[in-house]
Amino acid sequence: AAAVALAAAPWRDPPAPPDALALAGRIMRGGASRVVAERHAQRGHHPFDSNCLVCTLSAGRHRSHRRTGHLQLGAVSVDLACLDQAGPIVLVAGARDPAGASRVVVVPVQSKETDVLFGAICSAICDLEYLYAIPAVARVMCDREAGVTAAAPRFAARLTKLVTTEGHDPQANGFAEGIVLRTTNLARTLLHPLADTAARRSWWVVAMQHAAARISLVAPLPAGARISLDDVPPLWTRVQAQRPAPSASRTSPRRELAAYL
Repeated sequence: AAAVALAAAPWRDPPAPPDALALAGRIMRGGASRVVAERHAQRGHHPFDSNCLVCTLSAGRHRSHRRTGHLQLGAVSVDLACLDQAGPIVLVAGARDPAGASRVVVVPVQSKETDVLFGAICSAICDLEYLYAIPAVARVMCDREAGVTAAAPRFAARLTKLVTTEGHDPQANGFAEGIVLRTTNLARTLLHPLADTAARRSWWVVAMQHAAARISLVAPLPAGARISLDDVPPLWTRVQAQRPAPSASRTSPRRELAAYL
């Protein structure tokens, strides 16, 4: 079914998979061997390595992130992130499972309107509960984004409490700011081979969703999870799609050629 869905989607040629050593930052610093550099690049530059030039150049500025007072279980922290001032915008949502591991999902948003953000948060909650088997969400933690705070009555209607930070200090939402930093750093690293700004914006959402999955799958998954590390190969990995049934309609004639996104 997944192969049929992939084949039915409008075809868009992915960028050519970059060379492993090019991704590794022209050989890692600190005297790392060629084999170590290639292995680090093939893992998609995850986890972060300070010896890798690509990792360090793609990393954002580190800021202090203070703890929040909300409960870890049954709570989701959300924040918005974008590649640059021109967008595109994504909603990053994170929660902790019973073992304390961080699970992250990314949902694209078209604007900061209340209806859009409320729908994106609800979608993120469903993904976290379904894919990573986190406990039922009863609290949503965010900063004082106007589009989110206006949706407080809607959250109350679905028996979910909206908790916002005090004042206008974005660093007070420490857990959300932390996962945004890690996810955007990895996404920018994945997009480093693309020199064209327009191409980076085009693949930003895909890179963020991939980065969120890679970060979430580092720790062992709890019972009931419906995703595994085998389901998330490195970005732009060449794959062979299964030919759909002859009765399938509206499929691309190039459906057998694909790249993992």
